[in-house]
Amino acid sequence: MIGMRELVRRMGLRPTLSAVELEQRVRWLAEASLPTVRARVGEQMVAMQLSEARGYVRARARRAVTVQARHSAFATELHASRAMEFVVRRAIEQVTLRLTRELMTQTAPATMRRAA
Repeated sequence: MIGMRELVRRMGLRPTLSAVELEQRVRWLAEASLPTVRARVGEQMVAMQLSEARGYVRARARRAVTVQARHSAFATELHASRAMEFVVRRAIEQVTLRLTRELMTQTAPATMRRAA
């Protein structure tokens, strides 16, 4: 597993923010976006397979996380360091992991089938 500093280096970014500061922004953004994404996803995830649920959450999270990032207090510093897209992608992944983890801990609703 590669660290935050290595990811930043590989992406060609030369941020004025340290790797620790970038990770703090990612965590804050994921936490702030989580309620909005959870509301957008709703209960549809319960009936999905895990891989399908991950894609569904990513698709629903993209807009919510991007809007939250643009309106955050640190938006100008992310634009200045050219790290906005990087932070948004990492936050989406954290939201996806958190919501799919919640999905795995929930029990699927029991469905009754009638005999044909």
